[in-house]
Amino acid sequence: MTLKTLPGESYPIGATVEKDGKHGVNFCIFSKEATFIELLLFAGQNDPQPPILSP
Repeated sequence: MTLKTLPGESYPIGATVEKDGKHGVNFCIFSKEATFIELLLFAGQNDPQPPILSP
């Protein structure tokens, strides 16, 4: 599976499906002290490991 990363929006916090439905989901995460985050995307509810790791 190919993951296309595009610049997103800084609001609202959380996951938001884009209004036009063409650009996927915007993920906005805030942390005052984080030095690193990972976004884990699972193909299904019962998958033991995520098939996609976001940098």
